[in-house]
Amino acid sequence: MTSSPRLRRAKFVLFAVALFGAGTYSTPGISAETPTKPVRRLAPPKKTVSKPKKKKTSSSKSAAKSAVSSKHSAKSTTADAKVKRHHGPPLTAYRLGHGDSGAGTTTVPAPYTAPPPAIATGPAPLTPSALPGQIQFPEHLDHFFARLRDEESGDNQQTVRILQFGDSHTAADMFTGRMRSLFQQRFGNGGAGFTYAGHPFAGYRILGTSRAQSNGWIDEGVHFTKIVNTELGLGGVASTSTSAGDSIGLDAPCALLQVQYLNQPDGGSFLVTEDGRELGHVSTDNPVSAETFESPCTSSSESGLIHHFQVVADSGRPVRLFGTVTERPGTTYEALGLNGAEAALMLRWDQPIFTSYLKQRDPSLIVLAYGTNEAGNHNWTYESYSEVLGKIVDMLHDTVPDASILVVGPPDRSLRVGRRRSAHWQTFAATVHISDAQRDVCRTHDCAFWDWRARMGGLGSMNRWASEGLAQQDHTHFTSAGYIQLADLFYSDIIGAYEVWKGLHPATPRTVSSAARRP
Repeated sequence: MTSSPRLRRAKFVLFAVALFGAGTYSTPGISAETPTKPVRRLAPPKKTVSKPKKKKTSSSKSAAKSAVSSKHSAKSTTADAKVKRHHGPPLTAYRLGHGDSGAGTTTVPAPYTAPPPAIATGPAPLTPSALPGQIQFPEHLDHFFARLRDEESGDNQQTVRILQFGDSHTAADMFTGRMRSLFQQRFGNGGAGFTYAGHPFAGYRILGTSRAQSNGWIDEGVHFTKIVNTELGLGGVASTSTSAGDSIGLDAPCALLQVQYLNQPDGGSFLVTEDGRELGHVSTDNPVSAETFESPCTSSSESGLIHHFQVVADSGRPVRLFGTVTERPGTTYEALGLNGAEAALMLRWDQPIFTSYLKQRDPSLIVLAYGTNEAGNHNWTYESYSEVLGKIVDMLHDTVPDASILVVGPPDRSLRVGRRRSAHWQTFAATVHISDAQRDVCRTHDCAFWDWRARMGGLGSMNRWASEGLAQQDHTHFTSAGYIQLADLFYSDIIGAYEVWKGLHPATPRTVSSAARRP
């Protein structure tokens, strides 16, 4: 049976496709879709091309996250290392500031032993070789020591006055109050001496006295960055009233009362009373001058009797008061401190008024206790501070040449730096530079020097005092217990130098006329 031509052509096409497997061949009546399917499968689909790219991107993101996590872990490890370096027992480690040798290292101070309280009668006499040397250049205290010996000898008819000018460590009257108590126990209670009128600033107090002030008084000098009127008196403060009835009260023991005030044209008047009894009526309407109202206290022979004094403005015109004095034979330790003050402030006060009152007080010893605020003031250099302090010491020597001068260096101080777990206390490096400048000025300007920071234990010791409850958590000021211990150290060092001086300067019998004795 023979096949038709059409069937033979179809077989030939099928044979060719099977043999070559490529290309398209079209024959009328026969579809070419079937042989084209393998050709399409040879080309890679778009989805299969994009899938590897997506997988690659996802893998990269994972790697990046892993890298960030590793970097964060490294930082955390570094931070933990810093914490371990700066922390430990509470506040026992400190980091030295810029400019100190060994900056950036942690040092743990030697164990601290709290000093015992000073004995009121003074330590046992010391020989020159046994003198601890805490008071540097003690030869410049000769005049003060001579007055102390005269007072101790039994001639208790004069007042030995010690005036301490300073910053907040003085203004608090915890340090100076303890010094007052110690000196008066051994050398006689001379009273509070000079005090500011009323309450010129928050927290002002003088141990052994109480005070009151009515509304209406304007206090100047306490905000010393805005001083306009420099007529500020002995302590750099003035209280002014322009209303009748404004009053200032003071309760204190004394044999003599003084009220320091300013005479001025068209000035007002004030009344002074003691326990309700009028002591005097004063008009201040005079040419400008620094004046003092003075009156003996009643019943002054009774030891420790508290007197109540009042100063009442009664005219409605300006009355400007500088302060009061309550004293009797013995020893005073007077606190003239202002919060935030620097030594240079003394040169901004009206010098004729200041020097006239300083001469009137006739101090045996002037203590200059500054430096804490200067150490935090970047404007001071060793040279500029030395120059200003030298001017102040020279001015004091010229004004009261018989007074001895003792400069007290700044205590150690720290500043909290850093945040959170990396925070630590950094010692003020400038404290060392200020202290060095003070010491060098004393060496060349005839005054003695006491290194407060060294007596605390040296650089970084503030952290230890704070951890033991002897300093406040600002690492700048002290607690009451801390000020008392520091005053005990200061007093012991002064008395130790005094005992040595007495051994080197035997007393010679002398007579003192009654006219030479001052209340």
